[in-house]
Amino acid sequence: MTAIASVIWGAALLIAGTVLGGGLGYGLCFIGVLVVVAVAFRLVFHRWRESAYLVLAVSAQATVFLLVTVLVSRDRPGVLRLDESPPTSSFPSGHTGAATALYVGIAVVLAWHTRGTWARRAAVGALVLVPLSVALARLYRGMHHPSDVVAAFINGGSCVLIAARTLLFGVLPASLPPPCAAWSPSAAASAGGRSRSCSRPPSRTLGRG
Repeated sequence: MTAIASVIWGAALLIAGTVLGGGLGYGLCFIGVLVVVAVAFRLVFHRWRESAYLVLAVSAQATVFLLVTVLVSRDRPGVLRLDESPPTSSFPSGHTGAATALYVGIAVVLAWHTRGTWARRAAVGALVLVPLSVALARLYRGMHHPSDVVAAFINGGSCVLIAARTLLFGVLPASLPPPCAAWSPSAAASAGGRSRSCSRPPSRTLGRG
């Protein structure tokens, strides 16, 4: 988990610095961060579940963003802009939506796999601050209306929620056993000593008749 934390902190500083510095190379930087974190999740958790969840959340956000920009044509704010305007519509903010899906998505994984310590709370809080910083930077640089970043938060957050419900907390089975807090020697003895390994309690099934 320390290795993941190091990667995440470095990625957060890199992507925030890119946006605050003018947004040059943001797309390549963002894709690089996604690939690095997805690979780190695979190495640490020894499965693709968390990596697939993160890629799904980010990809879904990007798909919704592109569809909305095609359907909704909105000009950039009529103020001095510090960046060159991309060819897409102002609504919604692609930078903010992408940062929301990526960093809130990472925060969900950390919160799911770590205990409620101050380190976890600090890491999750810092990750959530990244998309907020990106949104403020885009507004300050005159690239978006306030409603653009609000819509981006909704887009990114919804995609994270759907991906988490589908791949993390949904019906797909996990390849790793759950925590062993509920397992004890007395429980093993009562079970006839069949296994002392950590295992999920058997699911309740409906009997016939």
